[in-house]
Amino acid sequence: ALSLPGSADGTPTPEAALLALAAALQQEPHVLLIAIESVLGEYLARMQAAVAQWLQEEPLADEVADVATWLLLDARPSLDRFEAGLIGSAQEGSGTWRAAAGALEHLLLSEWESRSCDEVARRVEAVYEAPDAEEPRASGLAAKPLRILQDILRQWGAWKSHPTACERVTSVLIAALNAILRSYRASARHLMPAPHPAARHEVGAKHMATEKLGKAIRSIARMTGTACAHRHGQASPEASVADLARASGEGAQFSDWCKESRAHVRANLGASAICMDLLTAFAGAFEREASRLCMVVVESHFNTPTNQALLKHIRFGARGSKASGSEHTVLGGPLSAASKLLHDHFREMPRCCGALACNKVISFVVGRWTNQFRRHPPRAVDNPVLLRGIEADVHALRAFASQYGADLLWQSSCPVQPLHEIRRMLEDPSSEFIASGAARLEVACGAEEGRALANAVRLAVLR
Repeated sequence: ALSLPGSADGTPTPEAALLALAAALQQEPHVLLIAIESVLGEYLARMQAAVAQWLQEEPLADEVADVATWLLLDARPSLDRFEAGLIGSAQEGSGTWRAAAGALEHLLLSEWESRSCDEVARRVEAVYEAPDAEEPRASGLAAKPLRILQDILRQWGAWKSHPTACERVTSVLIAALNAILRSYRASARHLMPAPHPAARHEVGAKHMATEKLGKAIRSIARMTGTACAHRHGQASPEASVADLARASGEGAQFSDWCKESRAHVRANLGASAICMDLLTAFAGAFEREASRLCMVVVESHFNTPTNQALLKHIRFGARGSKASGSEHTVLGGPLSAASKLLHDHFREMPRCCGALACNKVISFVVGRWTNQFRRHPPRAVDNPVLLRGIEADVHALRAFASQYGADLLWQSSCPVQPLHEIRRMLEDPSSEFIASGAARLEVACGAEEGRALANAVRLAVLR
């Protein structure tokens, strides 16, 4: 059969072998089938032994993948066509060689999966332990891990017609995303200083966590000087903010990749529902890490004397003052400062990162707004300027969010909702409406904060 014409490039084919065996199959088909299947089984068994010996030499995962690809895409289809021709000629066939082929396939795929997981973990750890100084700063450390993920997707595409092989690729993809998320978290948290020890108070767990985060953020301006001097030989709070922004950009890139890959594997690779859910979960995990870093950046930016002064001018008794920065809104100054932050540090980041940072700016500014309203409730009776001012504040926040795409993140919750509720309660200060508004504030801001804001509205109405 090997001496007969094969494919166009001279490679022997199953059809050529069948042509050579045609006469013999007509004379003694049963005996010949048994002999052929015995030879095929022995051939595959010896191949498996040779592969097992080769694997002891520790080949790379890519080398194992090349052999597995040959078996899946070349050898097995050829054997299947050969068997189909035999059955068509002899009307029988046991296919006993399939067990040997299955064992060889299992061995190669198992070894590829194991070696790939180990190699991916080492490559990701190497990226974050020894960053490449030649990588563009705008791309941060995400470029190499993203190339690793793309290589895995390409392997998935090569094996997409083999469900078992695709399951192995899915396992490697999960291992890669886990390694990236673990290393990324460690790298990002290394940039943030630990909070100073503080006296414990009898407060809820959520409040305690918020208090610790707040202390870490307030201390970042002092501590970054020491940290940067230790790591880079100079003290530069600005450089620290840039590093935090860059790290948040990396998380946004990974999140975007998971979202885009989810659509790709569903449309082109026939991914399972479990794989789709896993990509969605990883996208959310990376986005939460990026969002957390964005909050630290925002807090650090506003923890300067100049920006602190802007926040102090969020007052409700003097709408339209020069300090407010606008004729109607008291948020002109803080939002201008936030625009500079986003322009300086997030202009070259993925759009998702800019949206996350903008969303954190709005949450921070709304928190300061509600804090001022709670501490210094304005007089609401016969004060239409107050209602128009709150409406102007809402409009300013929404316009700011739309500029950076943060409003697209408000599908489940809107950070501007407390201002909406306060305005509606002031507009209709009946006891029933204030009670329903207080309930909505508790949902939006938390029970304690919501009750405090509702009480501030009641005081404003009574003044």
